[in-house]
Amino acid sequence: MKLDTLGVRIVNMSFGENEQEKPILRDAIRMAEADGVLLIAAAGNSAADVAYPAADLQPPGGGPSYGLAVGATDV
Repeated sequence: MKLDTLGVRIVNMSFGENEQEKPILRDAIRMAEADGVLLIAAAGNSAADVAYPAADLQPPGGGPSYGLAVGATDV
């Protein structure tokens, strides 16, 4: 991941999909996490399920997280 090699410590991913991310993006996210980069991802702003890649930031069963999923509301 280019940002990781440049010494970036926080990455904001302000995009989201209803389907899991492609393997190349998933691999880049895992590499950044392994290097200690804080990952922040948009969870989506609707009543739908949490979008990807934010949905992958918290493993099932409450395991250790490697990032933050961020949402918003207009209420």
